[in-house]
Amino acid sequence: MVDGGEDGEVIPLQPLLVKARGVDVIFAIDATDDIVDFADGSSLIAMQNRTSLYPSAYSFPPLPTSLGEYCNTPHKT
Repeated sequence: MVDGGEDGEVIPLQPLLVKARGVDVIFAIDATDDIVDFADGSSLIAMQNRTSLYPSAYSFPPLPTSLGEYCNTPHKT
């Protein structure tokens, strides 16, 4: 038995993304240190890729699809 980290799921959000649950907002902290002192988005990108296989069951907001694009996207403060 292994955890979800084997397929990039560092934060176990997928059960919350099931449309039937009706969840509107999820707050999560990705405490990985992929790039010097911050996360690179790889966990969220992996989750987006998995949930896109079953669009009728899962809902996930659009994200940049590559690590480079994710890290270079300006963030509003």
